[in-house]
Formats: sequence, C-alpha cells, structure tokens
Amino acid sequence: MFLKMTIEGEPVAAQRPRVTRRGTYTPPKYAEYKKTSKNNIEKNLIMNNFLTGANL
Repeated sequence: MFLKMTIEGEPVAAQRPRVTRRGTYTPPKYAEYKKTSKNNIEKNLIMNNFLTGANL
C-alpha cells in the first residue's frame, strides 16, 4: 500500500535544538512548521481512513 501526499507551504530547514541550562530551545520558525506539517499529515491520514483501521 502506498500513500502519496503533498505538504503545503514553504519548506523550512530543520535547525538543531539548542540545549542550555534552562532547557531545550527550538527556533520558533521551525517549531511552527513542524507542528503545522504534523497536523496536516494526521488530517490527511484520518481523511483517508489510514488511522482508523478501516483499510486493515
């Protein structure tokens, strides 16, 4: 089984998180892109019944 999808938006290069004494810092531009992409992928998988188990 194959799934082809397109992630909309301008690609953002993955930046390494910075680790400090106060914790881990991920640059906001990359964090927002990652969150948006994850939500779009999950929505697409749900719409195509891949996460509900209907195609198993």
